[in-house]
Amino acid sequence: MSEKLRYNGIDNYGHLKRKKTIKVYPIILGIIFCSLIMIGGKLFFEKVDNSTLSYDKISYYIDITDKVSEGKVQVNWQEVAAINEVLNSGKEDELVPKIAEIFLKSSENDGYTLFTVDEVLEKLNVNNEEEEEVKSFLSEIEDNTLYKDLYKDEAKIAFINEIYPAALENYKSYGILPSITMAQAILESGWGESELAVEHNNIFGIKADSRWDGAVATMTTKENYDDVIEANFRKYDSILQSIEDHGEFLHENERYRANGLFDGNEYKSQAQALENAGYSTAKDENGDKIYADKLTNVIQKYNLMIFDSKVKGGL
Repeated sequence: MSEKLRYNGIDNYGHLKRKKTIKVYPIILGIIFCSLIMIGGKLFFEKVDNSTLSYDKISYYIDITDKVSEGKVQVNWQEVAAINEVLNSGKEDELVPKIAEIFLKSSENDGYTLFTVDEVLEKLNVNNEEEEEVKSFLSEIEDNTLYKDLYKDEAKIAFINEIYPAALENYKSYGILPSITMAQAILESGWGESELAVEHNNIFGIKADSRWDGAVATMTTKENYDDVIEANFRKYDSILQSIEDHGEFLHENERYRANGLFDGNEYKSQAQALENAGYSTAKDENGDKIYADKLTNVIQKYNLMIFDSKVKGGL
């Protein structure tokens, strides 16, 4: 696959500064404000601190749930976080992976699926107040991602919303996880803004080999670390057609099955299978393959693994 097309990195955002307001009685207002702080401010600030998870805390929960999910099914890190923050005061200890493990539902015929958060709370025998607190906290962190301003980035959200339904259909038809389809689309097309995507609706960088009898677009691209070549790519009538062909392309190529793509039930396994099968020639300056790492980074930064939990019954 083409290494030409890249996704945008995480932007750095500053904090909005509040405008100063001049008052007639600053001393009186200052006394009132300090009194409010002493009376109820402690609870207020604790609430603010707990309602949004830090970058490090999000990374921690993602890491824990990924380890628990390995070889099984993708557990929703936000649900684990909500339960741990409320019932375990957010402690980073041995209880967290145990909470994550409760979400795993195993059956002989279907392999692993997920219990819902309601089912897990029932297993934990929480009371009504604790249940409400967990659900309230879960609602508060729904927009928490490693890219903290994702839900303010209308272009990225629009692209995710545009491709998700077709990514879901690819999962139903071929077993390719939504996060993988979406991450590849983001990585290969630069959020749908590459020339290949804009002019030819090819958002996966799939080349036109002898098996392709459709329209062709010839473009200059980058292979390996710094090799520049001219190559033929598949040309589509729409983004939807590109996504549909992506699933069919992977399913019909035996090397992807041989490398375990369709055996993987969580995103890291499928990402590694794509790299092993040679989907991309992407390498770093040392000649090491980096495609799986790139996909993993995209999925984690933009919280795409949540869609995998959804299709496995966790949402």
